[in-house]
Amino acid sequence: MEERIQFRDRINSVLANMEPDALAYNESEFWMIQSTFEYIEYYTIENHLYNTALALRLARGLHDGSHRKSTLIKNGEAYRLPYVIHCLMVCRMLADLNIPISTEENDILLASALCHDMIEDVEFPDHGEELYTKFGLDRRVYETVKLVSKRKDFTEEEERAFFHNIEANRLALLVKLSDRCHNVEDLYNRSLWKIHEYIGETRKFFLPM
Repeated sequence: MEERIQFRDRINSVLANMEPDALAYNESEFWMIQSTFEYIEYYTIENHLYNTALALRLARGLHDGSHRKSTLIKNGEAYRLPYVIHCLMVCRMLADLNIPISTEENDILLASALCHDMIEDVEFPDHGEELYTKFGLDRRVYETVKLVSKRKDFTEEEERAFFHNIEANRLALLVKLSDRCHNVEDLYNRSLWKIHEYIGETRKFFLPM
């Protein structure tokens, strides 16, 4: 119990010194992500996963204001899901697999899962290097996230190189495959054209991996 308290105090101390804007979130929407957020929070404390604990708060704050296409119905009213639910679910999927890797690697993996869309979706002046220079995450988290971050204007050759580089890095591979698994659940919200494109890309690059 004492170790858990010390770990929680360590995390809170680091968070207290971060810019409040990076951690701020819409509390009125928290109920939609609360159970998954608290599940991961408990997991980080039990396993002393420093990077994952920081990434959990950063993901909630830096993705605040963005939403998924899917909705949640409560009392007959539809609510758009906060985008961060996707990052949380990708992380939880990997945590629940109990992959046989070291605690240190697991920490990098789960933190990367939580941050996997940040370079693509957050306007970082230094293109995401802020993850380790500003927010104090391990540089390996940034490197993994960078590997799974895709530009929209890739040529076919660049796209092949992109997936090849992911395949060569097991943490990036695990994050990318879990990301795809969760995104497939939301295909019903996409246009027919987008569904065909997504299926084609999955067959071409993901199934071989």
